[in-house]
Amino acid sequence: MNFEAWIITLRHIEGQIKTHTLALKVNDSPDKNTHSYNELIRKLDRWERQLTLMQRDLASQYHNVAYRHGRPKSYPEVQSRKDRLGNVNRLNAQVDDLLDALDKMRNAMGVPNNPNRSLMKGFQKGLKELTKDIDPDDFIQVIGHNPGPAVPAAPPVTGNQITGGIVLAVAAIAAIKRYLSGRSRKDDAA
Repeated sequence: MNFEAWIITLRHIEGQIKTHTLALKVNDSPDKNTHSYNELIRKLDRWERQLTLMQRDLASQYHNVAYRHGRPKSYPEVQSRKDRLGNVNRLNAQVDDLLDALDKMRNAMGVPNNPNRSLMKGFQKGLKELTKDIDPDDFIQVIGHNPGPAVPAAPPVTGNQITGGIVLAVAAIAAIKRYLSGRSRKDDAA
């Protein structure tokens, strides 16, 4: 999905959430044993699943842009990367806001929030705080995913090296057999 399609989808979900939130403010929360209550819970669950999948897709896009292609080399590549990362960050912030609105809506209805989501939200907050000063390019250099030649290439393997390896393996096998057969002779003599 391109940036504009994400915006349109998020606006649509946001409009639906605002409509139902306003309805909850004007009217009381529907009774728990009614069809309208069950229908609203299904909608909340569907929106949460949809937004969670969007969050996963955005994280994948961020990783693809930030880490996969390495360090940009020209000014247009730098600007393109910066714009794409900015778009992904803006969309991710909007998805987070909508998930928070869903949590508030659930609280207003007296429905418990997903404990896993609360736990993951705390982890995300702590991780963002820890990594806020790290530049993705520095991270690439640290973990060694720089596409440039960081380590010189190994020389090609020649036929003599292969033959030497085979001879060494045969000699090792012979030495092990001799050691084991000598051991069994000592055991027989004792």
